[in-house]
Amino acid sequence: QALDALDLIPRLHTAAQGTVKCESWDKPIVLQLYSDDVITISLQIADTGSDYAQLYVPWSLVPGTLPEVVFELGLDPSAPRLSESASLQAFQAAFKHAQLLAERSTSSSSKASGSWWSESAGKDKDIVIKVRLCRADSSTSYDDLYAS
Repeated sequence: QALDALDLIPRLHTAAQGTVKCESWDKPIVLQLYSDDVITISLQIADTGSDYAQLYVPWSLVPGTLPEVVFELGLDPSAPRLSESASLQAFQAAFKHAQLLAERSTSSSSKASGSWWSESAGKDKDIVIKVRLCRADSSTSYDDLYAS
């Protein structure tokens, strides 16, 4: 199903903070994170409340020397959902899978991808989400994250 036909509600989850509902795709959100945390991005269909897809960003994969990093991640609604007790390797594999989906999708895309999402020109209308992560003051016992 094409993204423009869906009204998706994002929720973010980290072990340090719990679940945070995003009020807008355009506003940054500050999240508390442990050094080994995984950011789970859950997308639900607004009309039905049903789960559409989940993305996982292991914080350990974010380069510590960069103040900001952008990941393009492809959505796979048929991918299995990982529980909080899943291994770090499982989260990393899901993240790599999402990156590969995005690479495949954006390489065949005819639409501009300057916004937070892009839709491929392919038959299946793959959806790619851009996740922008910024490091905040690291003097606290956990990192803060801005996700948009």
